[in-house]
Amino acid sequence: MRIFTREEIVAALDEAAAMAAVERAIIAFAAGRAQSGDAGHFSFPAPGDAHVKVAHLAGEDVFALKVSASFYGNPAKGLSSSQGFSAVMSATTGEALALFADGGWLTDVRTAMAGAIAARAIGYTGGTLGIVGAGIQARMQADMIRRHIEAERVLIWGRD
Repeated sequence: MRIFTREEIVAALDEAAAMAAVERAIIAFAAGRAQSGDAGHFSFPAPGDAHVKVAHLAGEDVFALKVSASFYGNPAKGLSSSQGFSAVMSATTGEALALFADGGWLTDVRTAMAGAIAARAIGYTGGTLGIVGAGIQARMQADMIRRHIEAERVLIWGRD
């Protein structure tokens, strides 16, 4: 099994190819060509929570397992509130092929890409973009949408 670090993943990411793959996966899911198990959920008093998810796209020879955690006190400790990792496994043998030890970065990037894809799908073509919330996803959504759809202005509202 190959283990990839966050630094390796960030350096190797082809954003255009990744966004195209995310869009294909969204379309496959909507068309019923994806298997996705029920998410496991754990709550912790930190405060924090973790989700365990697994998915497979029909016709692919691999499936993915993801652990995504959010610990909301982490920024005060100099850590991102988003944490986690993903694993890719063989859909024919069950063998673990790769572990992406990204600290949750891939989950955040994929979610931001999905936001840009959704904005394009609903016909957003630029102008002013409004985002509710000021956490890591707000920043990443604003950046991803701004870069891929050329928002002229971004307004972010946060309760704090």
